[in-house]
Amino acid sequence: MLLGMGSIWGVVAPNILALLLIAFLVEKIKSLPAITQNEVLELRYGKHLRLPIALIITVVMILFAAEDIKGFALVLETVYGLDPFYSAVIVGLAVALYVV
Repeated sequence: MLLGMGSIWGVVAPNILALLLIAFLVEKIKSLPAITQNEVLELRYGKHLRLPIALIITVVMILFAAEDIKGFALVLETVYGLDPFYSAVIVGLAVALYVV
């Protein structure tokens, strides 16, 4: 929000580039006998990486979820003038209801 349209190069462009890269690799990925990231890495590097990769992915996803909740809470704070705590609770409840 603070950088304006220039922020597109830091957020949107890398996602588009990643999707284009994946488009080139999709046939090779589909041919693997794996569904999750853990399984792909386990096929490549062996079973001893299963636990460390699972822990890393868990931590990253928790941080990603916290970032999303904080980001949308900031939008609610800015647009509706809500208290930061209540805006985070609203977003958290919305995500919880959606997941359930």
